[in-house]
Amino acid sequence: TGSGDEMPNGGPEYIALRLDPEPGGEGLPLVDEKVPVTRLHGAIYRIEGSSAFGEVYLGDTVELEPLPDDAFRLVRVVERSGYRVHSVGISRAVAESEELARLCARVEDEGGAWERIMGGILIFHVPPQAALDLDPALKEIHRAVALRQESLPPESHPWWKVWTRFPGRTRRCA
Repeated sequence: TGSGDEMPNGGPEYIALRLDPEPGGEGLPLVDEKVPVTRLHGAIYRIEGSSAFGEVYLGDTVELEPLPDDAFRLVRVVERSGYRVHSVGISRAVAESEELARLCARVEDEGGAWERIMGGILIFHVPPQAALDLDPALKEIHRAVALRQESLPPESHPWWKVWTRFPGRTRRCA
């Protein structure tokens, strides 16, 4: 395999996936993102954890090209995982809520998976046959968390300092 950090239990290895800007310099700056992969054969790998930048997702099969500096370039997605992928930004209060824990368990019970990246990005991978509509469930979780926060004094809210420093420019979000 190429360079990377192998996981101690013999699982996937973490590689530096090079995300190049689009031709003409528009788009993302040059970024290397650590992504767990399993080598299937030759230059073909299975992605074991989603890219935070949305290039590849859990379960995708991809072709990678090793680069001289030990990073890898995404040549192409050979096959998508087949999951319905749903990404959403969440607050710390939502991330730590019992309601979200129950929703994540439901996703797993349906044969899916979920990932939390950089603390506030939640990615659900739902099998196509699953009868699970995440939008209403997530709206209800945000509503329930917001109602709980409304019963707290304002200074206990994580947004309080930002709200008071920039009144009228910052909206409160659950």
